[in-house]
Amino acid sequence: MNGTEIWLWSWHNSYINYTNWTPGKGKPGTNSCISSNIHNALWNAVECNTAKPFVCQISAVVDVCDPEWSYFNGTNQNGMCYKYMSEPKVTFLTAQSICANHNANLVSIHSKEENDFVSSLTAVGVPNLDYHYDTVFIGLQYANGGWKWLDGTHLDFENWAPNRPYYPGSTNGAFLCPDISEKWDDNTLDFQANRFVCKKKPNFMFVSENSS
Repeated sequence: MNGTEIWLWSWHNSYINYTNWTPGKGKPGTNSCISSNIHNALWNAVECNTAKPFVCQISAVVDVCDPEWSYFNGTNQNGMCYKYMSEPKVTFLTAQSICANHNANLVSIHSKEENDFVSSLTAVGVPNLDYHYDTVFIGLQYANGGWKWLDGTHLDFENWAPNRPYYPGSTNGAFLCPDISEKWDDNTLDFQANRFVCKKKPNFMFVSENSS
């Protein structure tokens, strides 16, 4: 640039807007690069073919949920995305099908913290309200002799109401009851409810230093 020599960051050719030179050591030469002194963090201009230890930089990866989905990081699956759904009365399997249309499953729950979070996504239950409205399908199904999460994750947390599950030995699904301390209940697969929560993995977005 009219004979002027400048320093650039090599990976995106941007101007250096911060420097920390050793006094008198910032003048570029032929094929000059920058090294940093590990004892005082001061910079020095060196030839690029000089052997030095090095540090790599990569873009950060952040979890991003789709619009209207909520992020929660308190599970053994790392962060996941959740969405509360309200539909005219649907069965357990219909609710799962609706979740699948969003590349999700009915929610699996693996801790009290996650159970509290899922309950917080729903409207507060009102005692003696229509039982079909005041329940929230979760993705726990009894089949082939045991309770299993529809997303294939391990059953490592349970929060059944007293004397539940009620239909042992039959193929049925579970739901959460916000009005009874967020406990779980169960019913047959033809039972219909208005509410359910879907859960899926987040999208991943790379964030560079220049992202706003």
